[in-house]
Amino acid sequence: MIIDFLYDADSYNKILSNYGSWPYTCPSCKAVGKWQRHGIYSRYLLVNESEDVINKGSDALNENLSEENKAYALKLIECGWKPCRMQILRLKCKICKHTHAILVKDMIPFSVYAIRSIAKIVSYRISGQAIVMAEKKNWISHQYFYQCIKRFEQEKPKLSALYKNQVLENQLVDREKQFIQVFERRQIPTVELSFFMRYQWPLFMRRRSTQYYPIVVAGYSQST
Repeated sequence: MIIDFLYDADSYNKILSNYGSWPYTCPSCKAVGKWQRHGIYSRYLLVNESEDVINKGSDALNENLSEENKAYALKLIECGWKPCRMQILRLKCKICKHTHAILVKDMIPFSVYAIRSIAKIVSYRISGQAIVMAEKKNWISHQYFYQCIKRFEQEKPKLSALYKNQVLENQLVDREKQFIQVFERRQIPTVELSFFMRYQWPLFMRRRSTQYYPIVVAGYSQST
């Protein structure tokens, strides 16, 4: 897979509409710019955000959804989740013939939730809200709530090392609040790109490469 850090889910159509050349490096053979379109596939991305969710979320629903699934999606929208049904581009390397999906910076590979969604859920715990109330308000399961917390805890040492020299606005807040501030600032480079450049692995991605399912990942930004 290739992660293009210049784009996010809202601007993914710019990638889909490109029928010219792509500057990406092949994760398999390291060839640069040797691509042809191979096809597309569908996936969902759930983003938790307060602004414009009600206005835009319902418009994003697929007309072909069953009534049951549409009702489920509308309930997600009411609770602050914006469901995005996306078409993901696959490119084929002309040199090694491997194919790779093109993802963007706010996607977690093999997960339906966006990176900012995990940060939002962690912020509920930091703010001291009762878990039951947070679950009810956001219509998420108890299990997923703790999965997000666990995923964040697993990445905290790496995030701490990444930002150990950064002076944050409020030195009195605890470390978790500092991390959430980093996510909210959307600074350049973004936390997603900084994490990938240092560790060569997508932030919050849980699946690991194995002998039977090898995973190769490349990132792209104007600075790489």
